[in-house]
Amino acid sequence: MTLAAPSIARTWIVIPVYNRRVITLACLQCLRDDGLLGHMSVIVVDDGSTDGTTEAIRRDFPEVIIVPGDGNLWWTGAIALGMREAMRRDAEFICWLNDDTLPAAGALELLLDEVRRNGGIAGGVGILPGEDQPAYGGFRRGFRVLLTSLRPGNETVGCDALNGNLVCISREVVEQIGYPDAADLPHGYGDFDYTLRASRCGIPVRLVGAARCAAQPNLSTNYRSWLLSDVPLREIWGGLVRPGSFIYQPAMQRFYWRHWGLRGSFYCASILARLIAISIIRPIVPASVLRRIRGQRSRAWQHEQRHAGPN
Repeated sequence: MTLAAPSIARTWIVIPVYNRRVITLACLQCLRDDGLLGHMSVIVVDDGSTDGTTEAIRRDFPEVIIVPGDGNLWWTGAIALGMREAMRRDAEFICWLNDDTLPAAGALELLLDEVRRNGGIAGGVGILPGEDQPAYGGFRRGFRVLLTSLRPGNETVGCDALNGNLVCISREVVEQIGYPDAADLPHGYGDFDYTLRASRCGIPVRLVGAARCAAQPNLSTNYRSWLLSDVPLREIWGGLVRPGSFIYQPAMQRFYWRHWGLRGSFYCASILARLIAISIIRPIVPASVLRRIRGQRSRAWQHEQRHAGPN
């Protein structure tokens, strides 16, 4: 796909990274192989990596701009900082890209073309290894939560929220609603909140099914089965006070109250009740029994089994 040179030249890709040097370099190499590093500008926000990430980028990808963090940015803070830098440099379009996401050839151009023609925000579809259904993409707003991700094939569909793995945003969106809320939503929910805010303001939010990317399996506590996995209960409970967790209470409560009010608060309470119940059941019922009873019905457990590999 060929786009107008001015649009490409004023497109900035923001990549938040932390201590994943090999993964980060593979992502940048993917952009180079697709010819994007010479046409789009790239900002890597390195939030205090100690594994040599910044040094390796400077050595192997000198064209990439590195914005340092202090180790407390998390995902939302790093994205917001990178967006501010891109806006300061007169960006016309800003793309979010996670470093564990490898865009297929032409995927970023498809998103850019969609936003250039119709404005707003456009997101791509993330596929896990060996699977054909999206793991990351777009969502509809349900009664008290975001509903299951959309599976659009190759068409483009409207939606209410997007995963932040591969997203393109027009400058006008930032000028209208500002930046992602790093103060209240430091990690989880930052992408959902920003795109929900946009859609509630009447800004077009679309999922471009043909814009595909290869995603890596996430086997953090957020994506594993609380009931069936071997993750220690103390680690799961620790998520309540860990900013990087999806059950980090300050962020979770703010997000669901902001978008669903009392219904959202009841949903948060139901998550805590579920965690209490699981904490009672797991010490009593053998894991083998729980897995035999619930294993086939647990999407989180099936995800873990497909991607965890041999013990």
